[in-house]
Amino acid sequence: MSTVLVTGASGFIGRPTVTRLLDAGHQVHAVARRQPAAGDPRVHWHELDLHEHDRLVALLAAVAPDRALHLAWDVSPGFAHSSENLPWAASSLRLVHALSEVGCRRLVTAGTCFEYDWTAGVCREDDTPTLPSSLYGTAKLAVNTTARAASAALEMEIAIGRVFFLFGPGEPPGKLVAHVVRSVLAGERAACTSGEQVRDYLYVDDVAAGLAALVDSEVTGPVNIARGEGVRIADLVTLIGQVAGRPELIGLGDRETPAGEPPVIVADTARLRDEVGVADPLPLAEAIERTVAWWRRQPAVTAG
Repeated sequence: MSTVLVTGASGFIGRPTVTRLLDAGHQVHAVARRQPAAGDPRVHWHELDLHEHDRLVALLAAVAPDRALHLAWDVSPGFAHSSENLPWAASSLRLVHALSEVGCRRLVTAGTCFEYDWTAGVCREDDTPTLPSSLYGTAKLAVNTTARAASAALEMEIAIGRVFFLFGPGEPPGKLVAHVVRSVLAGERAACTSGEQVRDYLYVDDVAAGLAALVDSEVTGPVNIARGEGVRIADLVTLIGQVAGRPELIGLGDRETPAGEPPVIVADTARLRDEVGVADPLPLAEAIERTVAWWRRQPAVTAG
């Protein structure tokens, strides 16, 4: 059994990933600014801001993790171009070095499709150029490239789970799927673009499965965490309307498509499937059904 440290453990991706690691038999030390009110009793929780470096170093010395999964980052509204990406990049690099100092032998960092050159369409790990168009993508790429380059000097395996587009229970309300679901369940029209864009969307539990499997594997370098096939946004939101029983509330074309919007962003998932060994994800329709059902159970669902 390995001791795994997880940062950002109370977040949208962190919660199901921690469960996956626990079910795989790991001892999990979860780091978050605040411990969830109803967290899994199997988890060793540590309330800590990742920017508090001295406290972080003391915690790592006490825990001495064999493996680590770094998910923590600020993805508040406007995150793509926020200056908050700079302190997060700095704290992430300090974390990488501090982990090596306590003998951690494997680190998986949460990368992002924002690291890629989106004009490529289909993104393949080491083949598709990295050319971020946002500060978020640039900061993530800087952390991941530096950690990967330093892996030999740090005597630590480095893997990067490049997460694409995701949705599911607990998603922040401002995101596309959550916004559309909440709108139609509240009886409000969900304003959307024409939806011709093609994106690679994956259910959050499948994202968690991919990241947990990557922690358990010996694969290094970037690995796309995605479905591996695209869906038109128009088809995705139409499906949400059908599942929720309110197809007439899907407002395709109510919003202008932003200028310069890439037509296709899809992942090649051969490494995830063939090297990490992750099974087929949940069918998209079933994942939408589970997501809508979860939102129905939330009190006073309103759009916003």
